[in-house]
Amino acid sequence: MRLSTAALAALALWTSAVAQDEARVVRLVGQALDRKTGALLYTENHAQQFRGGKLVSDRVEYRWPDGRSFAVKTVRYGDHPYAPDFRLDDSRDGYFEGAEKTGDRYEMYRKHGDQTQRKSIAWSDTLVADAGFDCMVKARLPELLAARGASVQVELAVAGRLASLGFRVVTEQIDPQRRVVELRAEADSLLRLIVPAIELAYATDTRELLRYVGLSNIRNSSGELYDTRIEFPRDDGRALPPTCG
Repeated sequence: MRLSTAALAALALWTSAVAQDEARVVRLVGQALDRKTGALLYTENHAQQFRGGKLVSDRVEYRWPDGRSFAVKTVRYGDHPYAPDFRLDDSRDGYFEGAEKTGDRYEMYRKHGDQTQRKSIAWSDTLVADAGFDCMVKARLPELLAARGASVQVELAVAGRLASLGFRVVTEQIDPQRRVVELRAEADSLLRLIVPAIELAYATDTRELLRYVGLSNIRNSSGELYDTRIEFPRDDGRALPPTCG
């Protein structure tokens, strides 16, 4: 049986659509600004891979304002997207940190001097880490949009500190005209008096992260984490999938 030209064209379009849905890469650039001065510190250059409509991995290249690369982070979401396997490598001094799920444990590691330190914690359904925090917020955004003051509780693992602590995300403000929700993430105990809070802004329609204000995962020349405001450009036509992994 011979197919008509129209049928062949339709088949080609369908095949192309399936291929794009199966695997595609979305590139995002975040500008990390000094929280006090507004000066550009570096950029986050994301190459997010989607497969079957879900985010499966991300490669983040960190670049100075002049374009020079100085660090790379790889994230693999797998079947545990809220606490993914990840590793950050800083070429300036060979520092690295990361974490991975091993059985019923989540093992964090970091370079400290000439040694690699490790600590594992028990796995739980409330565990989040690194970029998985963003995945968790996207998934639970309907709860957070219910009302001002709505909140969700999680356990946040911080590989750079080899520690975990209870954290909560609270809705601060919902702006339906701008289609933006502002959130505050903080320790859910008295540790919030010493652990800096994080301010976040998400698009309520596409669930895009628009702004992150808080300590970065990148260290300055003194070894301290940058205090940043990271801005991501809004793309009304992007409509990213709300799920990871």
